[in-house]
Amino acid sequence: MNRPSMGPGRFGAARGLMLILIGLLIAGCSSATREGRGSEVRLTVENNLIPPTTLSVFAIPEVGSRRLVGVVRPGETTTLAFSGRTAESYRFAAETTTGREIVSNTITLAPGSSAIWDVSANIAVPAAGR
Repeated sequence: MNRPSMGPGRFGAARGLMLILIGLLIAGCSSATREGRGSEVRLTVENNLIPPTTLSVFAIPEVGSRRLVGVVRPGETTTLAFSGRTAESYRFAAETTTGREIVSNTITLAPGSSAIWDVSANIAVPAAGR
């Protein structure tokens, strides 16, 4: 029995369509990644408390609920990131392992911006040029 021939043209067209679809998928993922990075707000936390203690760090937007941003070990300076969609006023809270809570001053940050929080002095400031 002879089977009908499915010439190279049919497979070539299917392969070409598949490559186009893969290319579009990769391009979409790439732009989503760039967009995600631009919506991050970065917070550098200087955990210089005496006595040394681990901190759980929270972002508290002016509107909305507080959210855990990360943990900073004793004596370390760590940069944490969280999503921010628009320019917004934030306070930051650090909770020690003994339950003590330290709450920063209010600062306004936009997506893609950064701030530095010296926990011992309890001063949060926007980071210049970052």
